[in-house]
Order: sequence, then C-alpha cells, then structure tokens
Amino acid sequence: MVSILIHLMNSSAWLLIALFFFQSQEAQILRILAEKREHEREVLLKAMEENSNFSRMAEEKLQVKMEQIEENRQAYLAAIMERLQEKERHAQEVRRNKELREELMP
Repeated sequence: MVSILIHLMNSSAWLLIALFFFQSQEAQILRILAEKREHEREVLLKAMEENSNFSRMAEEKLQVKMEQIEENRQAYLAAIMERLQEKERHAQEVRRNKELREELMP
C-alpha cells in the first residue's frame, strides 16, 4: 500500500510538473502572440502616420503650386492690361497728331 501511495505521489508530482510546464509554455506562447500583436499595431500606426504625412505634404505642395499659378496668372493679366493701356495711349496720341495735322493743313 505504501508503495502505491508513493507511486501515486510521484505520479501526482509528475502531473504537477507537467501541468506547470504546459502552463509555462502557454504563458510564453501568449506573451509571444501579444508581442507580435503589439509589433503589428506599431507597424500599422507607423504606416498610417507616414500616409498622413505624405498626404499632408502632397496637399501643401499642391497648394503652393496653385498659389504660384494664380500669381503667374495675375502677373500675366497685369502685363496684358499694361500693354493694352499703352496701345490706347499711343492710339490717342496718333489721333491727336492727325487732328493737329488736319488743322495745320487747310
């Protein structure tokens, strides 16, 4: 009977050791999985941040380009208006000279 009890105790000890070993392995697997999840989350957050930065930079670049186009357009319109006014002044001067010539020549 004593030998059976010793054998049962040894078996129980082995069961406890095996149970502890499996629990330890399970905890290690859970820890590894949690680390992988955390790494995936960090990678995703970094990708989202890079995408946001890229979008922001592209938007800023587009805004600068649009402002440059508008400035160039305004400068072009101002130059055209200046040339038009110059031609109008020249036309007035030609008309005035023509009138003066007509007055001087009967």
